[in-house]
Amino acid sequence: QLAPGRRRALVIDDASPDPAVTRALDDLAAAQHPGLTVLRNRENLGFIGTVNGGLALLEPGEDCILVNADTVLAPRALEKLARACHRGPGIASATPLSNNATILGFPDMPEAQGPLLGLGPAAIDAALEAASVPPVTIPTGVGFCLYLNRRALDEVGGVSPEWGRGYCEEVDWCLTARDLGWIHVAATDTYVEHEGSVSFGKSERLAILERNHARLVALYPEYQDEIDGFLAA
Repeated sequence: QLAPGRRRALVIDDASPDPAVTRALDDLAAAQHPGLTVLRNRENLGFIGTVNGGLALLEPGEDCILVNADTVLAPRALEKLARACHRGPGIASATPLSNNATILGFPDMPEAQGPLLGLGPAAIDAALEAASVPPVTIPTGVGFCLYLNRRALDEVGGVSPEWGRGYCEEVDWCLTARDLGWIHVAATDTYVEHEGSVSFGKSERLAILERNHARLVALYPEYQDEIDGFLAA
């Protein structure tokens, strides 16, 4: 971790075809917020290529958090994710609860849902923090908002490009870390709103997900049983 209070944000435009995104990020860059860098890929690299490009820009010893563009974080989410990831040795990642996060869905899982009672992320986050439930060990982190321990990242490496443009790549990273002795936790006092499924059209998304999930199960035949057991518990 960097010194307390020292945080920076790296926003990477993966050659978005939406001119509104380009304008918004140009305005963001022009505002020159301290610690904020806006970069633009010359061509669309997909989630994995873009993430690995960002990871290559980390400073020595710097943790990172991968955050999808379609998320809304509560004010202290980053601080609480860092605390969950460093509450003890051997924790590779921490993931918050969300309305759309498969095994970390709140209040239900694994299907996506609207925010509880239509509340904003700050209100739900505050309620979870007040409940003060300790972090829970989970089979894998979820990539929409994934806090990564730098020591684990140094040991495991970046995200494998063998997963194409995305889906299941963060599970592969998490299971690789687990096989090296790390664990993953849910930051149960933290909530992040997630819209989901905005990067691909529905048919393309389902085709990629089906192909990558089949590959994941072939590589880790125990994985689906672990997920089913976690959901049942």
